[in-house]
Amino acid sequence: MQPLRPLAWRRPRPRRAGGRAARSGPSATPTLFRLSSLQVATLHHAPLPPTPDPRVTATVGDLATGTGLRAALEAAGRAGGGLRAAVNCAAVSSPAACEADPAGATAINVPTQLIDAMAAGSGGEASPPPLFVQLSTDQVYPSSRRGAPPGRSLWTEDDAPAPCNAYGRSKLAAEAELAARWPRSVSLRCSAMVGPMPRHPVAGTRFLQFVDAAIDGRVEATFWTDEWRSFVSVADVATAVAACVAASTLLPSIINVGGPEPLSRHAFALRVAAARGAEAGRVRGAARGANPPPTPTPADIGMDVARLRRVLGVEPRAVEAIAGGTKS
Repeated sequence: MQPLRPLAWRRPRPRRAGGRAARSGPSATPTLFRLSSLQVATLHHAPLPPTPDPRVTATVGDLATGTGLRAALEAAGRAGGGLRAAVNCAAVSSPAACEADPAGATAINVPTQLIDAMAAGSGGEASPPPLFVQLSTDQVYPSSRRGAPPGRSLWTEDDAPAPCNAYGRSKLAAEAELAARWPRSVSLRCSAMVGPMPRHPVAGTRFLQFVDAAIDGRVEATFWTDEWRSFVSVADVATAVAACVAASTLLPSIINVGGPEPLSRHAFALRVAAARGAEAGRVRGAARGANPPPTPTPADIGMDVARLRRVLGVEPRAVEAIAGGTKS
């Protein structure tokens, strides 16, 4: 896949509304504006159509090689006031792609080049330095918790990671890199994100839209009854990012970002069907042992999100709220 690239925020100029920010994914921008009145500068792997919003500027760069990163950070700095935060949404997030090319995935998923560029610029000398928000993954956790009932692992931030695939290992390495080189950072361990389609086309199938296609009979699909995730609204992820940037106190280095309860893929699809008023019979379920995935993926990585609620004040929305208004 062609990954999106990182973000950076700037403090507001005197006597001017807004601050300067950069981010890699248009879906969070309205939340950021609403919660923190920041201008946004985005860095992408490939050019995007121009946005009519004067608060957003887009540049092209490459996290793997570092090409364009310094220029993007300097462009963000021209708004004045000093860099406030960098938010890295970039990832090779396909477990299969990571297994096929773990070195290539690590070059993108571990933000070494971005940290280098920030340290080489004024951000490394600022007091305090800019906040670095890293989107990590629930796939750093073990596949299941010994002794827990199915679907009730409920991993906390204090549990020892044990990723079962190259994707999880690369994201765990990113967390370690940040802890060692940029202490003013927070890694948001996000579960499977669901919501409306992005404004700009992206590669691959989005899970909520795939569920809708199955409900409508546009695709034949069977959903696993024994693979659990804390499916989270992409809007809640954006709200968590904005809350991190706006925080005036020291943040924990790790925060789980997931939905209010773990659900199997089959249970999620059934809840979406109910919200759509569709027949439950259109949603077929089966154990994944009957058709195991070709790439290792964890079975039960539902997360405890008490820290998300307590520290960031985010109350994650339920499936019914996510499904409302997002029919594809």
